[in-house]
Amino acid sequence: MFPQTIIVCALLLAPGPLSREPAAKALPFSPDEVVSQVTGGGELSGRARPILGPWENPSTVLLEELMIDTVPFYVGAPEFQWFPSVGFNGINYLVVWQDSRVWPSDIYGARVDASGVLLDSIGIPISTAPGWQTSPSVTSDGANYLVVWGDSRNGDGRDIYGARIGQSGILLDTAGVAVSTAPDHQTRPSAAFHGANYVVVWTDGRSGTDMDIYGTRVDTSGNVLDTSGVVVSSAVDDQQSPSIAFAADAALVVWEDWRNGTDSDIYGARVAPSGSVLDTMGIAISTGSGNQGYPSVASDGINRHLVVWQDGLSGLRDIRGARLDTAGIVLDSFGIAICSASDDQSSPCVAFDGTDYIVVWQDGRPGLPDIFATKVDTSGIVADTLGTTVSGAAGSQTGPSVVCSGVHCLIAWGDNRTHNDWNVRGARIDTSGILLDTLGILFSTAANYQMQVAASFDGTNYFVVWEDYRTGDDLDIFGMRVSPSGVVLDSSAIAISTMIGDQKGSSVAFDGMNYLAVWYDFRDGSSGDVYGARVDQSGVVLDPASIPISVGGHRERYPAAAFGGANYLVVWVDSRNISSYDIYGSRVGTSGTVLDPAGIPISVGNGDKWSPFVVFSDTHYFVVWSEDGGGSGLDIYGARVDTSGVVLDTTAVPICTAERDQTWPSAAFDGNNYLVIWEDEPPWPMEDNIRGARVNQSGEVLDTLGFPICTTDSAVWFTSAAFDGSNYIVVWGDHRGGNKWGIYGARVDTSGTVLDPSGIVLVSRPHNRRIPTITNGPDDQCIIVYEGFSAQTHNSWRVFGALYPTVGVDETRSKPRMRSSGLELRQNVPNPFRSRTAIRYQVAVTTQVSLKVYDTSGRVVGVLVDEKKAAGTHSVRWDGRDSAGEQLPSGIYFCRLQAGDATATRKMILVR
Repeated sequence: MFPQTIIVCALLLAPGPLSREPAAKALPFSPDEVVSQVTGGGELSGRARPILGPWENPSTVLLEELMIDTVPFYVGAPEFQWFPSVGFNGINYLVVWQDSRVWPSDIYGARVDASGVLLDSIGIPISTAPGWQTSPSVTSDGANYLVVWGDSRNGDGRDIYGARIGQSGILLDTAGVAVSTAPDHQTRPSAAFHGANYVVVWTDGRSGTDMDIYGTRVDTSGNVLDTSGVVVSSAVDDQQSPSIAFAADAALVVWEDWRNGTDSDIYGARVAPSGSVLDTMGIAISTGSGNQGYPSVASDGINRHLVVWQDGLSGLRDIRGARLDTAGIVLDSFGIAICSASDDQSSPCVAFDGTDYIVVWQDGRPGLPDIFATKVDTSGIVADTLGTTVSGAAGSQTGPSVVCSGVHCLIAWGDNRTHNDWNVRGARIDTSGILLDTLGILFSTAANYQMQVAASFDGTNYFVVWEDYRTGDDLDIFGMRVSPSGVVLDSSAIAISTMIGDQKGSSVAFDGMNYLAVWYDFRDGSSGDVYGARVDQSGVVLDPASIPISVGGHRERYPAAAFGGANYLVVWVDSRNISSYDIYGSRVGTSGTVLDPAGIPISVGNGDKWSPFVVFSDTHYFVVWSEDGGGSGLDIYGARVDTSGVVLDTTAVPICTAERDQTWPSAAFDGNNYLVIWEDEPPWPMEDNIRGARVNQSGEVLDTLGFPICTTDSAVWFTSAAFDGSNYIVVWGDHRGGNKWGIYGARVDTSGTVLDPSGIVLVSRPHNRRIPTITNGPDDQCIIVYEGFSAQTHNSWRVFGALYPTVGVDETRSKPRMRSSGLELRQNVPNPFRSRTAIRYQVAVTTQVSLKVYDTSGRVVGVLVDEKKAAGTHSVRWDGRDSAGEQLPSGIYFCRLQAGDATATRKMILVR
């Protein structure tokens, strides 16, 4: 008999608050007892590595992932951050912007204190909904902020959404507030606060013919008071790009207006705090010749507004302005020439500092645009009509925004002074006009992003390499070792190459003693060369200055490497022949000697070639690539290369020459044949598929038409294959969820039969996982390494891995095995889960069963079962609440089942 049974469930989100608890020391069971969350996991038996059946669930085999490098270095966020807006709540500034660190774009922000110190080092994700979030605007009620933006989460049209941010930077409206979801497009909102409510205005296309200006009030609790919107202007033709500011008892809304013909003008209207429009026909502020557009307005808070705009009167774009009183009277009927220097001045923004207005703009007179500013007093006098340089850094600075605190004004802009990305930077100007931050302040920061990951196995451990942006200027190559049990062996990442310029696109192979990592490298200029470095099994870089594999002074890209028993073969895309991009290679000895310094021409001429991959069989290398088919799209070709560097297929082997594009090939070898896989473009509007074909060692294509591996109508991106001794395992990034990427896979047997035609989801998390590479490890284990977006302390792309202990095992091991005790605890389903999960267990005889949920500190948070149970299979549901009925936070929880001396433990992941 088994007098008692216990199940423990634990939830941990690293690096969230729970992860800082000393969980492993406090838990009432050994960490080795914890079974992986992989569906279909096996017995415990004291094993540190769980047993996995061969994908017995037809749709899901969720793997437990590990972040390879957990140490963040805070630098400029990846990709593009631009179109900033700034607000002030009486204590701190809030800078918000459009952010594409996860495609297509989201809204992020960060608080900045009065001394210019950034308070949110990874930014505040304000809206990460599906689709586009664009062109934010921010204002404050003196305590909280309101951020509004254009949002396409509801389909092809674009709506206006908003969210409030508390003083501490907490997002108060996590799902966003639907400000306007009228038909067609609503874009480019602007917001201001007065007394009791916010007023939001935007460009609105609901008429179906012209763009109009609409608005609504939003109270401080986030309630939209005018749910259908209020028409501010619906004059003939388009009105767009509004801006709003309050003075006394009315707001002034200004916009770009096309009612008068072929040129745009500047119009405005006053709006009362009640939401009523006081000037239904609009106020003509500037109707001169040439286009006037992109207006901005600020108020002195009492009786004057200053409107500024970019003006085409001179043929170039200048910055002009005009004052209006609270009765809507234009005080400067001919306008004020704020800046009419040489070249273009555009995208102005204006704020009031308590004494004067400050006007900022982007200015083209230095060549690439910079940020300039000047002051205008309340009588309309411009302090400096040439303006003062706020930022003249390298690259472009565009789209400035400004707000004043009464002591300083904070200016923010989009900045690409580092050549890789655009970031949001800024600077403060005091009330006397002195620039306080001459080098600028970086606002859009995140943990260093890591991408383009690859891995190899040395017989004991894996070595994972990637490109890394931790310097904040250039991409470098780093790596870390990982044991087959999932332990990261290096406390800090190994710097393989940190030379000046970018090092990108890494690949890695192992020769029996050392690894060779290769990449393409810009240390010598803009052309790009192929370099490499050996790293020994203890993580020591043997070639700290790197090995120049191909430095011909022309473009060399996308290297890949394989070891062939005596030497490596490194292949790459090469532009030395002016008429085409070709495939070249070179053998590299185990001592690091480049044996073919002039390169081996593997495939030359006959159209451009891209994305080579190389694999070794028992006797020779097989190189595959994507090639321009001369009008029919990109095709897949290959060629064998022997160990002496001789190309055996001087006329490349056509593996797939179907219509449309076939791209990003990869290959694996099963001891007899190669499996070549690629992304395949089907007829529009279908998304890309994964297809494959077997090629024998004589270069004969066995599947001349290819065969489909994944034809689900979802976007796929990058594919990789390995052979586990029984089947090929093909993995890829898959967008079938519609709003995020996950890692999917399928088995293909040696006859070319696809065993999982719908694909199996292997890694699925709340944030994107993409671009996987699979590598064989010990026995039948594999590691899948990939890019993943990490929130928490990163808000950036990081390198992840997932171990697959027994992919494709014998059918006799296809089901979880029970202990000799007859006790079995199955993985909860679903896992991870949001609100409810089911736990199944089995006992061999009637016995007292205990099933409990523990947190990572070892505290019992829930008792699911504590009673005698009959022999057989039982099921219980858990809703993520503790014994008091309170919702538990996201994290890892342990489920422990106990019956007598027999126990079983599972890990469960709760994601709110």
